[in-house]
Amino acid sequence: MRSVVVFTMLLMEMFLLYSFSKFDFSCTWRQVKRNELFLYFWPVLVLVSFFYVYVPLANVDQFDLAPMDVVSILIAVVFSVAFYMVVEGLKCVHRHFVLKDLAAKRVISSIVACGEASAFIRTKQAKRQFPERFGKLV
Repeated sequence: MRSVVVFTMLLMEMFLLYSFSKFDFSCTWRQVKRNELFLYFWPVLVLVSFFYVYVPLANVDQFDLAPMDVVSILIAVVFSVAFYMVVEGLKCVHRHFVLKDLAAKRVISSIVACGEASAFIRTKQAKRQFPERFGKLV
């Protein structure tokens, strides 16, 4: 059981690091190829984790990790992929709000650049004063 938890945590950390390295949806092959270091280091990381599980280190460290069977590996992979999908879903929601806020800030900066409003106008105030400039952003 401990080896499944360790392997699951390791896979979750790998997926989390990969997911945070991309702003866009990172599940496409084009995104995977853009960061080649992950392709090189993921197999090494998995092999090192299997080394910790399968090589008896009881004389050196007290890991007490039992060997995993195929079902245990599948359970670890399923939990890790589910975690990755949740993280990607949260990234999509976050990206939606960030891009919407960025578009509003661009409109506000164009209003301020034209001299139609003060330099420190708030977003709500700008939307009330210039609703036609915001269009679908409101």
